[in-house]
Amino acid sequence: MKKGLLTKTMWAVAIAMSGFSGAYAQGIISTIVGTGTSGTGGDGGPATSATLSYPAGVAVNNAGDIFVVHGSSVRKISGASGTISSVSTSGALLSASGVWVNNAGNLFVTDHYHDQVFRVNPTSGVTAWACGNGHQGHGGDGGPATNGTLMVPAGACTDRAGNIYVADRGSNAIRKVSSPSGTLSTICGNGTAGFSGDGGPASAAMVSSPNGICVDTAGNIYFSDMGNQRIRKINAATGRITTIAGTGTAGFSGDGGLSVAAKISGPSALFADKLGNLYVADQGNNRIRKIAASRVITTIAGTGSAGFSGDGGPATSAQLSSPSGVWVDAYGNVFISDMYNNRIRKITNFVPTPKANGVGGVDESSVLVFPNPSTGTFYLQADASLLNSSFEVYNVAGAKVYESVITGTQDELVLDQPAGVYFLVVATESGKITKRVVISK
Repeated sequence: MKKGLLTKTMWAVAIAMSGFSGAYAQGIISTIVGTGTSGTGGDGGPATSATLSYPAGVAVNNAGDIFVVHGSSVRKISGASGTISSVSTSGALLSASGVWVNNAGNLFVTDHYHDQVFRVNPTSGVTAWACGNGHQGHGGDGGPATNGTLMVPAGACTDRAGNIYVADRGSNAIRKVSSPSGTLSTICGNGTAGFSGDGGPASAAMVSSPNGICVDTAGNIYFSDMGNQRIRKINAATGRITTIAGTGTAGFSGDGGLSVAAKISGPSALFADKLGNLYVADQGNNRIRKIAASRVITTIAGTGSAGFSGDGGPATSAQLSSPSGVWVDAYGNVFISDMYNNRIRKITNFVPTPKANGVGGVDESSVLVFPNPSTGTFYLQADASLLNSSFEVYNVAGAKVYESVITGTQDELVLDQPAGVYFLVVATESGKITKRVVISK
């Protein structure tokens, strides 16, 4: 293989080998959507200059496009350009509480005012009922989901078979829309708010104000049992329910230990990645937490103090304010709807690829960029072994703004870009070397 080329397949293998270990020690947080001011403006321009109004959820499709819901709006940020636009929903939405995107690219948006889940085609704008007839209640099991009733649905997700799962918060239940029949059923919760049932059938358990919901690759269902300050799991094979995180008492504790012994507070959105890790928007603690496949819990973003700070630095040193949504893309980047900061933030995952002999990673010191910050003219100094290696520069929205090849041991790099934070990535046979650069004008 030619030096400097790292294929997508190799990168995916590297991520799988690493299990994302150590990623968030290196992960840098940045704002990719929103100015911090509440509003709905900015369509047609860069997402970082747009306004959001208390974003409730975020999702990313296979093409890298980002979708955000807030109020009656669904917004799209192009993965290629970083430009924001509004997705037409024909006026169907009023108060979106969550968003999910399936592998086909369709959006599933929960509207807790209309007590419905809508299916939205983001290209055509065609919006249709997926569950709920618009009347509040808990009814319709055994019949078409579009004739059934929901009560303040908080979140929805889909599995690989096309089934839809709804956290029906007001009904204290988890509802399912079976594919392809479209039949509605209740699979968890007996309708009474409370806590009971662990180890038994989920349909007989008591839950309290379920909020976020997701499904892993094996079809197991996870939901944030918000009123019980717990994360619970419905086993796909047995239908039995268990608690996997939270003691039942609101608070913050347990990082570095087993998640079932940790305290959480007001858990909201959830996301399960392909490696068995579960990500939690620990809303009351102003943190994003990760439950590894081993069930060890850690904080990956947020200091616990509500506020806004930290862009350009480690995510664990940043302040969040009531994060309401979380999503992880195929490369391990974490997207956060930072609700009260009116922003979408991203933890960029810079995982070094292991060397061929399995020892260590790439040598970050083999690439220097200076002066840093600068007005846009930098010098790239690289080890002679990296001659002819390709490199790319990305903005904080993840859009590539520059690409070239290292032609000497000290190259002039001129970035005609707006002021802000950028990431220079050099691809080598041993891994990717990433340098954060700042343009200050």
